[in-house]
Amino acid sequence: MHRQTDSAHARTRGITMVEVIAALAVISGALVTLLAIRSNNLRLAGGSVNRIRALRLARSMMDETLALIRAGEVSPDDVNGSKGEFEAHTEFKWKFETSAPDEADMCPETDPPPEGVLDGIRVLAIEVSYYEGEIKRSLHLSTLVSTQ
Repeated sequence: MHRQTDSAHARTRGITMVEVIAALAVISGALVTLLAIRSNNLRLAGGSVNRIRALRLARSMMDETLALIRAGEVSPDDVNGSKGEFEAHTEFKWKFETSAPDEADMCPETDPPPEGVLDGIRVLAIEVSYYEGEIKRSLHLSTLVSTQ
């Protein structure tokens, strides 16, 4: 009788050990999944921070340039093709482009505007680019300005 108790006790211990190993495997899998999700969320949050910074830098540069245009110190065509990097954020590069407005974009649902209406109007656009790892990202911001 004493032997049956020992073998029953041994079987119970073996089953318990298998259950512990299985439970550890399940917990390990769950932890790996949670860490992967957290890592992905941190990457996405970092991307959002860069997009917000790029937008703020583009708006700031656009506002400064528009102030110079309104003051008559430069014309929209003077800044066409100018490019550089931001002093405090050298990982962000900027480039200005100016062009004539596209009549189809200006009045997509109506007849073309009367001739001469868009004379003296330019599209001023800034592109701010940056890298997220090895991926190049860019943000475009544009507005209409008068050359007169």
